[in-house]
Amino acid sequence: MSGTMSISWQTPTSVLSSHQKSNKIEISIGKAYSLELHNKSSVQFAVRPQEPGGRISYAGLVSFNVRQVGTYRIITNGRPWIDIVQKGKIIDAKAHQHGENCQGAEKILDYALSPGDYDMEVASSGKKKIKLFIIPVL
Repeated sequence: MSGTMSISWQTPTSVLSSHQKSNKIEISIGKAYSLELHNKSSVQFAVRPQEPGGRISYAGLVSFNVRQVGTYRIITNGRPWIDIVQKGKIIDAKAHQHGENCQGAEKILDYALSPGDYDMEVASSGKKKIKLFIIPVL
């Protein structure tokens, strides 16, 4: 990981995710978050997750805005299922990999995104809190 990312990853901002699609919680690209999730059964997804998880799992909703066309990387610890949704449709990841466990980044997803608003649905998490980071890929 780059030096800037390591610093941000080590000092994430705590955020409680939303459990209702009508209550948007905005996060910023380039900033690390410690995202608190909810019991899956209490989360109202805009689009049914592709991998909803079992009865005992955690989920949550956040939103973000993209200003430039490009590839954006979502990095998490743990391995929750992540769907990116725009205008009611799930956007498929163009790449998926497992991170360097020694750094705490266990899942890495790349998405080709255009300017606009996006919703992130986090599902099927075995952890109530996850670290989350969105960065542009150069």
